Amino acid sequence: MNDFVLLLESRHRQGFWAACVAASVLLHGLVLANAGAWWRVLPEAESPIAEVIILPEPEPIPQPTQPIPETQPPPELRRTELPRPRPQPPSLTPALPQPQPAPVQQQSRPQPAATPAPPSHTAPSTPVENVATPSEVSAPAPASPATPSVPVSTPVAAPPSPPAPQAVAPPAPKPVASPSGRVACQSCPRPAYPGAMRQKGVEGRVGLVVDVSPGGTVVSASIIQSSGYPEFDEAALRAVRGWGFTRSGQGKQGLPVSVRFELQ
Repeated sequence: MNDFVLLLESRHRQGFWAACVAASVLLHGLVLANAGAWWRVLPEAESPIAEVIILPEPEPIPQPTQPIPETQPPPELRRTELPRPRPQPPSLTPALPQPQPAPVQQQSRPQPAATPAPPSHTAPSTPVENVATPSEVSAPAPASPATPSVPVSTPVAAPPSPPAPQAVAPPAPKPVASPSGRVACQSCPRPAYPGAMRQKGVEGRVGLVVDVSPGGTVVSASIIQSSGYPEFDEAALRAVRGWGFTRSGQGKQGLPVSVRFELQ
């Protein structure tokens, strides 16, 4: 009984394995059949054909040609004759008589002028005020009658006169005593301008009172109105003390003078 069962089991196992083998063979056959389809040679893709297009060459652009200027022959030089001036007809205007020169009148030779005395080297101008001049001291001279003017004709051509000899200046007259008692400044040199004030550009005025002796010298001098600058005051005092006035019978006491310092 056991053997029969074992036989049935063995047969059953063999049939199972046979069925498995058959199924395996069938599967392999299907696989091989499909593999043949995979190995099928695919057709090669067609490569694109490159087309070459030949363009026509562009026509050359014509360049503008400049016209060659025509050479003209030089113009012929023609000699042109200027019209000759026509002669003017003679004028019928009567000729005027030429005026005769007036007779030359001999003029008196002028006397040589006296040579002025050389000026003394003095300081800048300093006007002096309130001082009588010599013209005020002397008596006024009588007025001379007016002489009628005589027309003198201008000479046509006078010969050059020889150089006049230089005249020597006469000596200065001595001061004379004034009968009225007034004095005038006769020798009044200008005071020296202080250098420091000149550099600063400062001007000033000093008022003084002087006492004059009968001989004309300054006895004393004092300041009655200061300029505000000691330099101007000292320079004015120093100059006024050396001044000389005209002689008088009794002199002059308290004569007011004014000294100005002005830049020029």
